[in-house]
This record gives sequence, C-alpha cells and structure tokens, in this order.
Amino acid sequence: MKALLASAIAAVAFAAPALAQDAFADTEKFYATFADALNGDDVAAIQALYAEGVVFVPSPGVALTKAEDIAGALAQFAAMSDQFDVKLRAVYENGDTLLAVADWTLAGKSADGAAISLSGSTADVLRRSADGTLRAVIDNPFGSALPQQ
Repeated sequence: MKALLASAIAAVAFAAPALAQDAFADTEKFYATFADALNGDDVAAIQALYAEGVVFVPSPGVALTKAEDIAGALAQFAAMSDQFDVKLRAVYENGDTLLAVADWTLAGKSADGAAISLSGSTADVLRRSADGTLRAVIDNPFGSALPQQ
C-alpha cells in the first residue's frame, strides 16, 4: 500500500511541472505580446488581450471596469513608455485560471518631457479560453501594493 501511494505521489509530482511549464511558456508569450503592444502605443492590441469584463488596476486601490476608462489609462501608460519590459517569475494554474507574478520596468518621459523610470511586480489573473488563448481577467500591475493613505 505504501509503495502504491508513493508511486501515485511521484506520478503527480513529476506530471505537474509539465503543465506548469506549458502555462509558464504561454504566459511569457502573453507578456511579450503585451510589451510589444505597449511599446508600440497600441492600446487596441492590449485590450485584445483582455477578457470581457476585465478589471484593470492602474494604481493601487483604483479598479477600472469600463472599457473607455481602461483605454484612457492604458493610453497614458503607452504615451509615457519608451521601453516596457516584463520578466515572468511564477505562474500558478488551476483549470483554466492562472495567477501570474511578474516584474516589470517602464522607462520613458512624463507629459512635461521629464525622464521617468517606473517598476513594479504585477499579480495578474489570466483565463485560458477554449482555443487556448490567454486573456487577462484582472490586470494588476502593482500587485500587492497598498493604496496611498
């Protein structure tokens, strides 16, 4: 019985990384597409990565749900971004839902032309559609950052 249980645990332990690897690679592609769109000032391409009813958190404590509000906030990020880079750290998958944790940097210019450098750690919820495409359900670029008091 112990041998059977040990075999079952080993099978699960060794099978899980393959699923996680696929999810990791797919999520890296998602973020590469997102970065290309942001670097290209292509707000429509970013919104195409979002699921219907997405929640976008442009700053800690602010959750946007209306498409036009999200487009406006994304346009502000795109306008200031000369270079946006993202490095995926972890992906946790449960069925068609993924939690992605990634570090990002944005270098560019503010509206008045001053150089800016932003960075953060995102905690995003993604959903895999029936065709395998990942879409963001919650885009939270500031992850666990708390609202300013």
